[in-house]
Amino acid sequence: MTAKRRSRTPFSVGAFLIGALVGGMPLAAVAYWSAASAAPAFSASTATLPVPSLSCSSQSGFLGLTPYARFTWTTNAGATSYTVTARNDASPPATTTSEVSGPPFDLRGSLLSGLAGTFHVSVVAHYGTWTSASSTSAAVVPSDPLLGFLLGGTKCQ
Repeated sequence: MTAKRRSRTPFSVGAFLIGALVGGMPLAAVAYWSAASAAPAFSASTATLPVPSLSCSSQSGFLGLTPYARFTWTTNAGATSYTVTARNDASPPATTTSEVSGPPFDLRGSLLSGLAGTFHVSVVAHYGTWTSASSTSAAVVPSDPLLGFLLGGTKCQ
């Protein structure tokens, strides 16, 4: 008796291939989806910008003429700019502001020409839409009360 060997039919091979393909497609789709849909970069923080610590020093100016007040402050990591504000006690108050990238800031009499009184200077740090609280203020007065700010310059009080 001769044994007949049963040969595999093309149907069974085809069924196996279709089954592998259909069973493997969801795995391939999941692998593609997880690789192609990375979460967008996003970070949130509740941190605040520290308040700059302001200091003032009187400078002698060129040949001792027209002295001026030099302001320095602690810089904040990440701060992109600072607003320096000088405001007097008049009614209504006169205010002048300057946007600067960092210290020092020299307040010369020409910036306050035509204005009188004691000016209080403060600094605010900026980073994007964030702002720090205002620093404590430092007072500036004319270095010569008779000549005023324009000719006499400024000094720290």
